Amino acid sequence: MTGVVAVLCCLAMAACNQSGDTGVPATSYRVDNMQFKPEGPPQTIHDVSVTPEFFEAANTRPLLGRLFLAEEYLTNRQQEVILSYPFWKLRLGGDPRWLGSPLTLDGQSYTIVGVMPQTFAIPPDADVWTPASKIN
Repeated sequence: MTGVVAVLCCLAMAACNQSGDTGVPATSYRVDNMQFKPEGPPQTIHDVSVTPEFFEAANTRPLLGRLFLAEEYLTNRQQEVILSYPFWKLRLGGDPRWLGSPLTLDGQSYTIVGVMPQTFAIPPDADVWTPASKIN
């Protein structure tokens, strides 16, 4: 089953990556669920933990803000998050003033450092991306 999911992700990457590069290694990210608690009941969202190779291979820059810095991939780091365009538009109203603001996920505070372009969806159901030193 895992192999099928990896193949489907690769096909989706080919369709969604702005540069046409399909070389994002499956070993450079992991999808998990997190709880986002806006005003009202918590919502389950898809967090994609990524290694430095992920955005390097994706070859796409954020619409707003920046990608993760090298030190943000280390353990014992401050928690940063990059938002998908749909998450930013639908859940935060598309307000650019959210950049640099805290966002509570799974009861922990993350600093919003970027928003990816509308055409970027690797993997297709990603809501947010967080840095990881390695993917197990």
